[in-house]
Amino acid sequence: MSSYSRRRRRDPDKTPAARVVGMLFRPGRLGTAALVVSLVGFTPVVMRSMADGRRVDAFRIGPDMVRLVAAEPVDSPEKLVARVVARVGELFRTDEDLGPRLVASFKEEPAVSWVHKVSLRPDGTVDVKAHFRRAIAVVIAADGMAYAAAGDATVLPIGDVPPERLATLPVVRGLDVGPPADGRRWEGRPAVADALRLADRLASVWPGSGLRVIDVDESSAGPRFGLVGDDRTVLWGSAVDREAAGEPNVDAKLRELVALEARPGRYDLSGGGTRLSRAGRSARALR
Repeated sequence: MSSYSRRRRRDPDKTPAARVVGMLFRPGRLGTAALVVSLVGFTPVVMRSMADGRRVDAFRIGPDMVRLVAAEPVDSPEKLVARVVARVGELFRTDEDLGPRLVASFKEEPAVSWVHKVSLRPDGTVDVKAHFRRAIAVVIAADGMAYAAAGDATVLPIGDVPPERLATLPVVRGLDVGPPADGRRWEGRPAVADALRLADRLASVWPGSGLRVIDVDESSAGPRFGLVGDDRTVLWGSAVDREAAGEPNVDAKLRELVALEARPGRYDLSGGGTRLSRAGRSARALR
């Protein structure tokens, strides 16, 4: 048997681990063993350093780097985004959970109906595509407090509504309600839902109408509504889509309200008193 064959022959009594150790610690190979041991000990340090390096300030995402993508206007988007980012805490564009953390924080905002997508752009900014609620009325609760309300009876931060827009919203009064039980939405209160549905239908004609208040009368079987301005009162009647027999529907009432323009006086659009003609030329004030 050649010397080469003898060198290659394995000792049957040695385990695989023992053979590896023997190979590493043969004369002339101690340097290799030391290098392997050093790399094994150094690897966790390198990985930790890489992870720390990914969260440097250059990669930090601030409120000014989050952009809302919405089909509808959003009241005070800067305030909303600032609250969202503050709840998330430190946020870096290298975070693997960037999207889920932002989505969870956005969902805590009453003005956010749902979040469709969070996208990280090449320049490091973040686009958030979402659907937002917007205040359509100010509800005066039984405790005298004013609440900005969306069409689905969700209470929104009234401080987010710009003062110039807040001044144009209808004020709903006469409701026997307190603050929402969960602090966010009036549930199981049909009169609130009816008043906000009316405010929503009136939105297109409310500016310039001279009207300020939607009065709610809950004393009858179904709520009755009146519209009040500085020098005019309009009896609207029943809730939208629940008109009494012989009462004009909402579209007919809106046409008559537009025909009234900002004319002072008292008018009845409910069908129970004097109504405007279709052309709006024979309107007579109620006595």
